[in-house]
Amino acid sequence: MESIGNNVYRIEAPVEAEYIIFSNNGSSQTATINIEDYRKIYQNGGWSDYNG
Repeated sequence: MESIGNNVYRIEAPVEAEYIIFSNNGSSQTATINIEDYRKIYQNGGWSDYNG
C-alpha cells in the first residue's frame, strides 16, 4: 500500500482479483472484502467513488 495523504492508501490489484484483505502488518486484519469496482475507496465498511 502507498499513502496518498489524509490517512488514505492506494493499492494496485490484478484485474482478475475479486477479493482483498487489509492487514496491519499481520497484527490485525479485515475479513475478506469483495472488490466491487476500480477507482473506489473503502471506508467505514463500504465502497464509494474515489475522485482523488
